[in-house]
Amino acid sequence: MKNVENSISREFNFFSLIKFATPTVIMMRVTALYTIIDSIFVSRYVGTNGLSAINIIYPVINVLMAIAIMFSTGGSAVIARKLGSGDEKEARRNLSLIYITGFLLSVVSAVACMFFIKPLIYGLGATEVLFDLCKQYLTIMLLFAPALVIQIFGQSFIVVAGNPNFGLTLSIISGVVNMILDYIFIAIWISPYMMEIFTPVGSNVYDIAISGFPLFSLSFLFVGINIFASSLFTALSNGKVSAIISFLRTFVFIIAGLTILPPLFHVPGIWLSVPAAELLAMVMSIGFILAYGRRYKYI
Repeated sequence: MKNVENSISREFNFFSLIKFATPTVIMMRVTALYTIIDSIFVSRYVGTNGLSAINIIYPVINVLMAIAIMFSTGGSAVIARKLGSGDEKEARRNLSLIYITGFLLSVVSAVACMFFIKPLIYGLGATEVLFDLCKQYLTIMLLFAPALVIQIFGQSFIVVAGNPNFGLTLSIISGVVNMILDYIFIAIWISPYMMEIFTPVGSNVYDIAISGFPLFSLSFLFVGINIFASSLFTALSNGKVSAIISFLRTFVFIIAGLTILPPLFHVPGIWLSVPAAELLAMVMSIGFILAYGRRYKYI
């Protein structure tokens, strides 16, 4: 490797590993803030209908992001292994293949969603009141779907290239730009006046959030182990176990929770669906970690 100091092929100890991983952890947190910031501006300056439209449409964006993360995370493990064995030529070929495949798949997915946009929006639960807002938001997001995929790829592969600080810098810059554009396009162009940063006290959004978020936040106790387990098995080239963990915690368990808990606990049951899904996934993740410990010799 040309840059031994920044390369992932160098020897790591505990402290150097923490130093190398910290920018990536911060980068993931910054990326997660994008949606939060968007939601704050929309709830403040567009209203509850705009926020509802975002939440209705966002599963489509999540699916596109999940596909991108699947390719980038799995591809990173493959490329890192190639680089570690000194096969840089094959690593470059794999990188090119992943980028081309991801880009084409995002374009095809976006076109398909645009073609079926009306039944898709109604199928996600939109009403006549929210349809126009949902269509506007989804259309814009689909137009930039390829850019979203490329951005996610870049965040993963920059780390594989041994330069996580560069990825962190790009994430921070894009986050700042996102906030500035939110203010310009939403606060200035849409709202005639400035109010508090967050949703005003007494509004419907505030009442829903203040009662539900403490329940939803219980998921924070379990989600870290699940993400770690999925990433661990991806790094060990066991895509099957990684996919099982990710699919169950983000789809099967949540669907089951939304089906079972609301009839039992009403509205709180909706908020509890995610913590319940993460708890079940954590039990499963720990089981996989223990079951494969001897095989991969980390126990």
